[in-house]
Amino acid sequence: MIGLRINPFNSLMRSDCLRRLNCGTQVKIFEDLLEHEERNDKPARIEHLRTKLKNEPLPFSHFLMDKFNRKHTYLRISLTERCNLRCHYCMPEDGVSLSPKERLLSTEEIVKVARIFVHQGVNKIRLTGGEPLIRPDLPDIIAELSKLKQVDASGNANTLKTIGITTNAIVLAKKLPALKEAGLDSINVSLDTLNPLRFELITRRKGWDRVMRGIEQALEMGFFPVKINCVVMNGMNEDEICDFVKLTEKLAVDVRFIEYMPFDGNKWNKDKLVSYKNMLKTINGNFSNILKLTDSENDTSKAYKISGFNGQFGFITSMSDHFCGTCNRLRITADGNLKVCLFGNSEVSLRDEIRSGKSDDELLEVIGSAVQRKKQKHAGMLNIAKTKNRPMILIVDRRLTVSRFPLVTTCNIFTLVCAHVLSQLAQTVFHLHRCIRDLITSFYHCIKSVVHGTLVETRLKNLTARAGRLSNAEVLQKRVENRKNGRSFLTKFILDFVSVQKRTFGTLAARSSPVFGSFPRSKDQGLAVRGVSSVQGDEGQRISIKPSQKLTHVDEHGKANMVDVSLKPVTLREAVAVGRVRLSEKAFEAVEQNSLKKGDVLTVAKVAGIMAAKQCSRLIPLCHDVALTKIDVKFHLNRRQRCVEIEALAMTTDRTGVEMEAILGVQIAASTVYDMCKAVGRDTVIEYVRLKSKSGGVSGVYEA
Repeated sequence: MIGLRINPFNSLMRSDCLRRLNCGTQVKIFEDLLEHEERNDKPARIEHLRTKLKNEPLPFSHFLMDKFNRKHTYLRISLTERCNLRCHYCMPEDGVSLSPKERLLSTEEIVKVARIFVHQGVNKIRLTGGEPLIRPDLPDIIAELSKLKQVDASGNANTLKTIGITTNAIVLAKKLPALKEAGLDSINVSLDTLNPLRFELITRRKGWDRVMRGIEQALEMGFFPVKINCVVMNGMNEDEICDFVKLTEKLAVDVRFIEYMPFDGNKWNKDKLVSYKNMLKTINGNFSNILKLTDSENDTSKAYKISGFNGQFGFITSMSDHFCGTCNRLRITADGNLKVCLFGNSEVSLRDEIRSGKSDDELLEVIGSAVQRKKQKHAGMLNIAKTKNRPMILIVDRRLTVSRFPLVTTCNIFTLVCAHVLSQLAQTVFHLHRCIRDLITSFYHCIKSVVHGTLVETRLKNLTARAGRLSNAEVLQKRVENRKNGRSFLTKFILDFVSVQKRTFGTLAARSSPVFGSFPRSKDQGLAVRGVSSVQGDEGQRISIKPSQKLTHVDEHGKANMVDVSLKPVTLREAVAVGRVRLSEKAFEAVEQNSLKKGDVLTVAKVAGIMAAKQCSRLIPLCHDVALTKIDVKFHLNRRQRCVEIEALAMTTDRTGVEMEAILGVQIAASTVYDMCKAVGRDTVIEYVRLKSKSGGVSGVYEA
């Protein structure tokens, strides 16, 4: 410092080394310089330097400035992947795979990351989710972050000015007092409709009244303005744009209309997009005295106001008119990944770096490398839609990506290749484990059946004496003889097992065995189907097996009885059921156009059908509780016959079939369609529900 005699202030301002220090340290260096100068210079010059230091901004952090000279002063931190709503544009219909709790950032890790960024110049932090209010320690997190608005223990002046949250406001009214006391400064509320029924359709949940209560309480407690984020979708809520603008007449809210953006699973297409120019055109046609407000340099919203209204409105134009050139945002996901662009799929795990014991300086190098790789702008509307990215609720493709390695070097490429190989090896081991498990299960049932004679005595009693009445001693004697003849015990055992499987369950069941794969099929081999089935005996004769005429769910006394399936083999079983609901012309058009006030008929019916299939054993007393591996309900609108055709698929790997699960899924889906359409047309009829096909069981394949 002593050597800086010629224009020391300007020299330091241009120093790249100084930009690598946090703001508090920069100020301290200048104060030390001035203290030294006071002993060697005139008072007038010292006063000039002090004024210049006070008014002229310090050099911005090297780590948070990208190669396009964008200064990143805004950090968004996701606290959780969970949400108490299921918005169509945010979460895929079948949900998302949530990270285990131990993979998410802890409160201490969140505060540590925030502190590092604040020391480098971040002045605004927004807490997001999922739904951040779900996290029970949210007030504690805000209280810890509020301490960063003050001078830290080392005497460094922090830059943090604002702490905000983005919430769906379902539980905001209840938690707002504690958040205000902890130091919360601003609130953004996600609300896409002012219609309670439509709210339930969009979010797949109830709660519109609670959201409005939360907004009103936030205004009463002095949050100004309360921002309302509205995602506008063509065919969903574009007719409410003017209603939202009218909301700003009495309430001091800032409504921001957001262009519909693509994320994994939200079925984005450009036809759903309503551009901000079209939105503004709609507003211009219904309101006068519209004023354009001045936007700050880093604002994402193009702000407007109706003269005389208390609030304002604006447009976030991520798709039609991006604002990448002034982007100052960085994002930390709930599982600790740093995203430098909302639409980018490149991420780097700060969580892993922290837990590996990296120092703050080493973390800064990782952060700086990621920021330097930030692109000048995103790929454009249509290209974004094709890019693999997180679902909005998670902002997790959990596959290994290059972004895990901050510097692309030969060593890292080699590491990436090794990681990919290990990943493929892990998948192979997983599938091998399943094969071994199925093999052991099948061998267990074979041994149990052969040794105890159960399979021979109960299921093959109609076969020949040789095929059906082998004693334990004969089985063991044959194996000893075969071993003496040079055939191994295991080889003979496998052949015996295949023979028993083929004789008992039919050729097709043996062909689909999870252990032995497929077998050749000849014209002489029988196929177990409904009615009379035939298999080939040991001597080549044809043996017919007639289905039992006895009801399997009734015992010898005529009482209800649950079938014992413990001796059945574990196989892949599948069933498909179909049904049809005939509608009136008016009801059919309402379903087709999705205009019923009760909501989306087919979506609700699908959920009802899936839930019913899962509850089959609880609704039908003698059904076994099987572990479903897949259940799917599909619909087809038959305009010519004015009917809804329903198909349900149920699959399991178990000892008993799933035809009842498929049938029940269709039945409840059809009943749901009937219930939702009955107000439109009383002549709605459920015409039929029936089993279409099944496979994998003792009786082989059935097709209607």
